[in-house]
Amino acid sequence: STPRWIALADYDRALEITPHHLATQLDRGVARYRGGGGDLPGAISDFCRVLEREPTNATAFFNRAFATALDDPESALADMTAARKLGGSSRQPVVPDRTPTPDRRR
Repeated sequence: STPRWIALADYDRALEITPHHLATQLDRGVARYRGGGGDLPGAISDFCRVLEREPTNATAFFNRAFATALDDPESALADMTAARKLGGSSRQPVVPDRTPTPDRRR
């Protein structure tokens, strides 16, 4: 598999070129917390940035819930609840849907 640091470097470069591409921001967050050692603060920051621009993104809420669950279970539960209210489910994939939509291209 691709080393985590290579994937993160690719996401970083992509976000330099298109800083508001939400799917890339979400993907980088997943790579940060699922990679070896896990960069939870970086992942949480990426998920927060997505939610600032798209506050109805259930995948970002789910991912932020998973990333904060051990250190802040109350916030994780609030994020999980928000995601479910937005129509997401606990079976929703952690890796975001990469289908381009007009709001993700901003």
